[in-house]
Amino acid sequence: MRTRPAKNHTPADALIASWRERAARHGLTPDALAAVTGHEPKGQEVDEAALFASLAGAEGICSGGSVFSRSEALAALANHPVPAADDDQHPQPLLCGAARLIELTDRFLASEHVVALTDADEPLYTTVEMLGVQDRIAARFAKGLHRGAHLVTDAHVEAALEQHSHLTGEQRRLVTEWCQRGHRFQAAIGRAGAGKTTTVAACADAWTAAGYRVLGAAVKGEATRTLAAETGIECETVAWYLVQTDPQSLPLDSRTILVVDEASTLSDRDLDTLMDMAATTGASLRLIGDPAQHGAISAGGNVPRPMRTPRT
Repeated sequence: MRTRPAKNHTPADALIASWRERAARHGLTPDALAAVTGHEPKGQEVDEAALFASLAGAEGICSGGSVFSRSEALAALANHPVPAADDDQHPQPLLCGAARLIELTDRFLASEHVVALTDADEPLYTTVEMLGVQDRIAARFAKGLHRGAHLVTDAHVEAALEQHSHLTGEQRRLVTEWCQRGHRFQAAIGRAGAGKTTTVAACADAWTAAGYRVLGAAVKGEATRTLAAETGIECETVAWYLVQTDPQSLPLDSRTILVVDEASTLSDRDLDTLMDMAATTGASLRLIGDPAQHGAISAGGNVPRPMRTPRT
């Protein structure tokens, strides 16, 4: 800082004079400027029901987060396009003053689309749509417990563990849990350097020996390639699975286990879709990741929990 030269500050009057001169060169003279100012703004017709429904939808206020505050609702409403009344028209920005914006925000928060989660000085809210996604995830998980799904015999598990004799006791326990508990959906935390991919490879060997088909997925392409290279299983990005919507040609079937790596980067809506696909086809889903490293860009983000389900 001692050797840095002082910054030059142009006087405001000189700046304004230069701006006016440049504007005049482009036809914006004082008379032209006066001609486009001083008018009453044209009133904007807003269909509140359509606006609130759009704001509370999957692409609205909860597209990037599961909860929001009143101030965040103000900002989201100001930036959300107003649905066009005519299909041939493009959505328009919301054009209103502060008082109208505050009024619309409070009406949105009190609408049927929004649920208040806390009662603090700055309450938190979510949408009915977002709660529906998370309710489906929880319901499918509970329904999938102890279903006898894709069980592996002791012999196949022991053979896989012999092939991967370097696994720690914790890793070996995960292999047993994932292959012999019979849950349709299971998740696990694997901290950085804990050997997640190595453990998944042992699980894949046990499942394959038992006659099942093992597939892999990850949100990021590089993570997908790493999972495929280190486990030898067929892998695609999560996005690839999400576009496979034809009921007659779903990429999963009743003998498939899909392993999702870096699962903390998986959004709730994408997890909902994968769980629905697994439930429809009879496949099983295994998720592993480290929520301390990465999170989802979109709302939610699966946070794996240690598999300590009571044996009841």
